[in-house]
Amino acid sequence: MSSVSRPRRGRFAAAFAVALASVSALVLGVTPAFAARQPSLPPNGVYTCGWIADHPDAAAQARVTCDQSTFTAAVSAAPVQFAGPGPVSPLSVGCQNVPSSGSVGQGVFAWGTYQYSTYWVWYGFNSPADYTWYVQRSGAVTYTWGNVVDTNLHDVGVPANIYRWGAQNHSSTAQHWYVCWNDY
Repeated sequence: MSSVSRPRRGRFAAAFAVALASVSALVLGVTPAFAARQPSLPPNGVYTCGWIADHPDAAAQARVTCDQSTFTAAVSAAPVQFAGPGPVSPLSVGCQNVPSSGSVGQGVFAWGTYQYSTYWVWYGFNSPADYTWYVQRSGAVTYTWGNVVDTNLHDVGVPANIYRWGAQNHSSTAQHWYVCWNDY
């Protein structure tokens, strides 16, 4: 199912993103243990297809790839369960950087963690922007996707389920995204 996201310029979307960032920072915090889990970064902090090919383990840890089948296979590699340990946070409201650190070069896919949600909102940082975004359920199912060519705030609603947000950068300009979700 293809979907076209709408740029959000209203106060609600901006307030929503700021509120989610604040709640996420308060609840999650940044601890030394969190910092220690960050993947090693490539030169200049930009994940490129060449670096990913030479560092497959670090790329997998950073949740970046140039292989679309790897991006899809990563969805079905581990069954997702909301309760208990696993890739799903117990929070139903939060934000994350995609990728978690650094930026992605042209052709690179990046994705966040699985979250229980009904709504996703995001924006890219660098212009010119050109990327395809995805909201995926577990089991290799892309629920919705679209193409964006700006750095505006975008959003999409989805039926309640466990999803992750990801994107592939098509621009020659390195890109990273700030992504928030909620379940209301």
